[in-house]
Amino acid sequence: AGSQMEVDAPSWLEKCMDPREKIVFVDTDGAGLDLEAIRGTSVSNATESDICVQVLGKFIQGKKIPPECIGIMSVYNMQVSLLQQRVRDEYSKGGASGGAIEVHTVDKFQGRDKSIIIISFVRSNSRLDCGTLLLDWRRVNVALTRAKHKLILVGSSSTLASVPIFDAMLKALGRKGCLAPYKR
Repeated sequence: AGSQMEVDAPSWLEKCMDPREKIVFVDTDGAGLDLEAIRGTSVSNATESDICVQVLGKFIQGKKIPPECIGIMSVYNMQVSLLQQRVRDEYSKGGASGGAIEVHTVDKFQGRDKSIIIISFVRSNSRLDCGTLLLDWRRVNVALTRAKHKLILVGSSSTLASVPIFDAMLKALGRKGCLAPYKR
């Protein structure tokens, strides 16, 4: 018998857990736009960090995936700090191995792979402004090529689609049935 969470798992989370799905884009637009918080030159997104931690929890629940096989990344330092704090808070209780889960900026993941990669794109605003870090296609390429088996992308499709390369990627993922609309 499955646990209550497995029975009640939202469809976006089920899609992330489906072993047949090698890439999933969790679209946060269903939670509204303007999810980002800007402080100085850095940006964070609490909704995306919640999604990343939920996905992580499902992967390591019942020891299905060893924590050291999972990486979480973002291009924004403030988001990485938020994610590191959330992972520590959630997985260091009771001797869980929160420290084995790597949460870094994209640049720190360069040259290294993980079985599962979760990427938080952070930007979500009604101005449809991706900022400058996501315009660096080499950096984005590093992010998208770190996963050996599964890639979970978390972001606002409408904000990301304002950049032609992301628009093309989202359209391709849509054609392949890889989009998972997030609802709170």
